[in-house]
Amino acid sequence: MNMQENGEEIEIAPRKITIYNIELIDINKKENEIYFKVSCSKGTYIRSLCEDIAQRLDTVGYMKELNRIKVGRFRIEDAITINQIEENDIEFIKKNIITMKRLFEDKEKIELNNETQQKFLNGVKIYTKKQNGVYNIYNKEKYIGIGTIKENILKRDIIEKEI
Repeated sequence: MNMQENGEEIEIAPRKITIYNIELIDINKKENEIYFKVSCSKGTYIRSLCEDIAQRLDTVGYMKELNRIKVGRFRIEDAITINQIEENDIEFIKKNIITMKRLFEDKEKIELNNETQQKFLNGVKIYTKKQNGVYNIYNKEKYIGIGTIKENILKRDIIEKEI
């Protein structure tokens, strides 16, 4: 696929994506607009999908508006607004903000002792035989944050601070 940026042609390499479902919501002939809902794999360029659909319809088209209503397990109907955060107390925030611990609750746990925890927090490489991936890091059942293992090295990723 080719795109233009600052008058220059840019080649974008094709990537394999999956369209799980595409649903026609409405056709507004007066405004020449089509509304549809797509369930797709990550890496899908919806703008390109719109252009591809227009091309298949033997016309031209572009994406006028995009409403992302779900990403992974996050749904728009579960979202809260900045105003809601500003207008409520700390209990509301604690109840509604997704912590790192909650976000990665399905990840395996690694328990560090005090010495190893200090090294971890200081960014020192910690060698391990665990598989590559993202892990929850604990010390004596206290949640520390997220660590990433790549090629047998555990590195600090995100450290959680309490509100």
